[in-house]
Amino acid sequence: MKKAFLFLSLLLPPTIIFCSRSVSLQSQNAQDVEYAVIAENDPAARLAAVAVLKEQGEIGIPGLTAAAHDPDDGVRKAAIRSLGEVGGQEAADALAELLDDPDRTVRMRAIIALGLAGRPGFPYLLKVLDTEPFPRGRMFAASALNRVVQPGDAPAIMERFDRQDVTTQMHLVTALVHIGDDGAYQALEVLAEHPNRLIRFYVVNTLADTHQDERALPIFINSLEDEAVEVRMWAIFGLERLNHPASFPAVLAALGDQDPYVRKEAAYTLGLLKNPEAIPFLIESLKDPITVVRGDAATALGMIGDSSATSTLRPLLNDSSPVVQIKTAEALARLGDYSGIDLVIELVDSPVRIHSYEAARVLRELSGEDFGYNKASWRTWWICNRDVLADGARQSAPAE
Repeated sequence: MKKAFLFLSLLLPPTIIFCSRSVSLQSQNAQDVEYAVIAENDPAARLAAVAVLKEQGEIGIPGLTAAAHDPDDGVRKAAIRSLGEVGGQEAADALAELLDDPDRTVRMRAIIALGLAGRPGFPYLLKVLDTEPFPRGRMFAASALNRVVQPGDAPAIMERFDRQDVTTQMHLVTALVHIGDDGAYQALEVLAEHPNRLIRFYVVNTLADTHQDERALPIFINSLEDEAVEVRMWAIFGLERLNHPASFPAVLAALGDQDPYVRKEAAYTLGLLKNPEAIPFLIESLKDPITVVRGDAATALGMIGDSSATSTLRPLLNDSSPVVQIKTAEALARLGDYSGIDLVIELVDSPVRIHSYEAARVLRELSGEDFGYNKASWRTWWICNRDVLADGARQSAPAE
């Protein structure tokens, strides 16, 4: 600490010291440390002092607090940020004093720094939700809460939820997901029925995107009946990621959704669930007028792995859509029927990007090789391996 003070003494002429404070330093030899914080007429020197004080940690907080009121904006900005990075109760208290500053920019910086300061910033961020007149400031506070929330915080957030604008509410939803206790999931279940469809969407979107927790299951299932298609879509994504057997009835019902992309994802999710009761419904979906639904219904039948679907799938090798043809060939291969491989190889160099991409993907997954979009190489592989694959399929087929 003597070296640090010596550095500051050389950097800042004694005649322009603005303030100092003695703080007890717990070390091998307890001593008082003098902090030279703000030098008049030299913002660069004061900025350098802020950097040194930040490195000193908690014992630098008094100096950083003084620097947070510096007349130079650059020094103020660095000091406020440094208080947040040092963190702890004393730093949070110092930052809280800035929440009433008439300068909106100062308040915004203090709010962001409170999120960096750790748990001591939590009550002050709640205060911002109650008192900050600038909407963007409340949004910053809600975003900062994600860093500091703990189990048990959901009631405090819900108490303030309906007083916020939609953007702030979205950040509060994320905070609830971060809390992750039973109270938070109960709150999220309530918000999944919020009158504002954006809030309902953000609940299922955030849960589907960040968590695979069984407590989200009822939220996703109930949201499959939402009037907003974007909510239903993210609900089915969430159930796809959870892959929980209890979701089967709801996912099966979603196979009849009015939106084709919900039907598509429902078909794929049924494949993941591998419940053979879905087979007749997926077979019916092979007649869907929408290409993506037929393709994922074929994929799902292959994933379930019941060879009884083979005879139903084969006609789709002549489907009007090459993507459906490719996915059907893949599904048949999963069931031990390689009759669609020649067709896939023919499409591997298709000028239509999605067709060549899907064909190459299927061939890579089936072969463990990667010949890219080289049709000749894939033909050679197939000639060398078709008999081996066919024999393996016959040996693994169940006895009649």
